[in-house]
Amino acid sequence: MGFVFGAASQFLIQYPSLKKYGIRPIVSFLPHKRQIAQTLFTFYPIIIAALAIQLNSVVDRIIATSLETGSVSALNYANRLLWLPLSIVLTPLITVLYPSIVERALIGYQSFLNLTLKGLKSLLFLAIPFMVVMLISGNSLITLAFQRGAFDASATDMTYRAFLFIQLASRSLH
Repeated sequence: MGFVFGAASQFLIQYPSLKKYGIRPIVSFLPHKRQIAQTLFTFYPIIIAALAIQLNSVVDRIIATSLETGSVSALNYANRLLWLPLSIVLTPLITVLYPSIVERALIGYQSFLNLTLKGLKSLLFLAIPFMVVMLISGNSLITLAFQRGAFDASATDMTYRAFLFIQLASRSLH
């Protein structure tokens, strides 16, 4: 509901300015079918990666339901902690680089390769320190972030084990 309200509010706030310049929302997408298909085609790697991540998450939860009580919660908390550095630093960097990478791919292979390698180096430069800190102090981070109320030391330990296994499994895949 919050997302729908926010999107509607944004549209209502911007619409008077757009109307003043003669810009109207396009209701029919058929005239622009080719451009829409080309745009979606450039995003297929992101779409496939997002689907793979979601499928992996579903499989993890299915397996966790057959484990001891609290396993699904521990897995959820561990995933939240794992995605923290991605959402703070890495995702904005990827979001900024992706359009440039697509543009360079259209220009030529060498330009594309140079920008891709530069982006990869930047990601590694940021990701490796985050990974090391999270592996070393993961238990403390979990305690700080989650341990209060019903989330006791045993829940912290279970979440930390799930966090370690997720970290190690994701690193072995790369």
